[in-house]
Amino acid sequence: MEGQVLHDVMYYENTGTGFSEGWPEHVISSAGGDVHFAPVTLSAGGRDYDCIVLGEFFEQRLSILWTDSPDNDWTDPSMINYRVINPTAGQTFDVLIDDFNRDGTLEIMSTEYKTDVGLGQVTVYFFPADFRTDDFASVVVADNFIPNPIVGGQSMSPGTPKTYYPSAAYANELETDGLPHKPWILLSGDDDGRMYILYPDTEVRDDWTYRKNILVDTLDTTVGKMAHGDIDNDGYEEIIVAGYSAGQLYVYTYAP
Repeated sequence: MEGQVLHDVMYYENTGTGFSEGWPEHVISSAGGDVHFAPVTLSAGGRDYDCIVLGEFFEQRLSILWTDSPDNDWTDPSMINYRVINPTAGQTFDVLIDDFNRDGTLEIMSTEYKTDVGLGQVTVYFFPADFRTDDFASVVVADNFIPNPIVGGQSMSPGTPKTYYPSAAYANELETDGLPHKPWILLSGDDDGRMYILYPDTEVRDDWTYRKNILVDTLDTTVGKMAHGDIDNDGYEEIIVAGYSAGQLYVYTYAP
């Protein structure tokens, strides 16, 4: 007889008794919670709420948790609420919360794989005036990700997104509207074996079109983790990509 599969979201309490022992676990919710999640503070009804946006990989949806506790205390289960943002998001691998168009308002970026059609996409969701009751508008900013087959297993694409700027000068430069440039998106293709960069088509704040560029095609099943930063402190960003299946490490720089 197969055991029950649980999808608990929990936290471990630091009681001050040590680094590795004596941390009681507290279940926040048994709804949602599979792979990745992102905390965010949202305002509604005249107060702030501590929230957790959940990527539900196995349930194939995007959801949000919050507590009605006036102190944002997660210890009382009766105060914790759960709501599905998109019930048909697909296998949601990762969620990233950032101000992607630099207009002062946060958005959700979700990487999603539609198992019914075998295609992946990147979707941006917009927080409504009241996240507790209002619908979340969304826009697909990149699509047509096709994973490589894995013998005896399941594959998906895309994977993790990260925001970055190619140089310190570009990050600090202002556009003609007085706002910063939109950040670029470093995006793992995961099981399509590629690493991508998504470039904003324009600096118009409500234009959500991106160009999808392949940074590296490892020509193998799965690409691994990536990182970025100004490693040599010359003002230009470097990108490091792990070719998981290829057994290679790729390093790129924006320095001339």
